[in-house]
Amino acid sequence: MLGDRIWLGRFSTGTEHKFSALENTKVIFEFDSLRDILYPEFTEFWQERKATDRAIEQWMNELEPETLSARLCYRNLRKGIDREHSLWFGLTHFFNHQTHHRAQATTLLQQLGYDYGATDFLLMYDIAKDFI
Repeated sequence: MLGDRIWLGRFSTGTEHKFSALENTKVIFEFDSLRDILYPEFTEFWQERKATDRAIEQWMNELEPETLSARLCYRNLRKGIDREHSLWFGLTHFFNHQTHHRAQATTLLQQLGYDYGATDFLLMYDIAKDFI
């Protein structure tokens, strides 16, 4: 969730657009390490995760196609590098990186002997076909 909130902070201030879905969202502009633990207790973490996901979902509903070409400017705090690219490129990274971490989690679950079910993206079509 730390990474999500760092990126939401970048998205909330890095373009000329103001997004109402991100105005009251907990975002992060400074951190000590990407290993920072935001919520050591699972109950609080889970509540905050759901709130963050709701904000992301609301923000996606707020985006317009023309907004995606906006320039996104931010500073990579770990490397001290100023970055600039299109909003759509940042969004692609944002969601792709979440997939990377889900793959890490499923690997750990598999190593522990848990059956986590099907994860293929195309299998989700039956679940989401009414929304596509």
